Amino acid sequence: MEADQEKVETLKAELDGDDVRVAQVKLAAAQHALQRVSDLAGQKVVSASEAEAAQAEVQMREAELKAAQATQNRHAVFGPVIERTIYDCKSGKDWLLNLATGETFLLPAGLDWDRNAAAIWQWAHQHGVHVTGFPMVNQNEKTDRVIVIQTQEHQPPVVSQPAVYGFEMKAAIPLDANTAFENLTPLQISNALQGAPARRNYGPDGNPWLLQLTGADLQNLFAFQTDDGQSGVLQVIGVTGNLRGVKIRYKLVQMGKN
Repeated sequence: MEADQEKVETLKAELDGDDVRVAQVKLAAAQHALQRVSDLAGQKVVSASEAEAAQAEVQMREAELKAAQATQNRHAVFGPVIERTIYDCKSGKDWLLNLATGETFLLPAGLDWDRNAAAIWQWAHQHGVHVTGFPMVNQNEKTDRVIVIQTQEHQPPVVSQPAVYGFEMKAAIPLDANTAFENLTPLQISNALQGAPARRNYGPDGNPWLLQLTGADLQNLFAFQTDDGQSGVLQVIGVTGNLRGVKIRYKLVQMGKN
């Protein structure tokens, strides 16, 4: 089933003309195959040569991805800056955001956390949601440059400090000196994401991993890439007066003219 899904994703990316996404899907498939072979090698079910071949496949796919990203970065530009306010999930206001369209959402009537949390995340996935509004998990000064990752099953209690979280994405804080929202480049985003840990979108309990995109420093920049291959930069720029909403701005990487 997983192999079939990878073939579908590869075909879709090829039809879209997205060479980077094609390379990403092929690399992920090679990594999954390597993990399977490594597990079997540990049980002495497969030979050492098969494990070495799987490792070589991963290395080749990594090289292909770097080459595709280098080509894309030469022509990449940013789209317009988009500003939105994402509210607390219990505020009664929009707390879900589709980055690609800029559309914000409330959950439709009939979806209930306590009855079926999985249905909510499925709905969010189907509607291209990648940013959500939840209360903040406190960070200390020593870990402020590290993105907090948590699993979310049921909605947490409302607290006074709101935050936004990434859903079905990977993210990283660019560490280049003197980097600002206005001058960050697509290449810097790509480089920052290279160091982001590979992670499944869902934990072993079936609940999604959420990336906390706010910290003690609300001006942090977050380079991100969604599960459908869209990359960009996001920054929290403030909170609403009643502390129920987080104001953000972001811009997406687009392909310029050759």
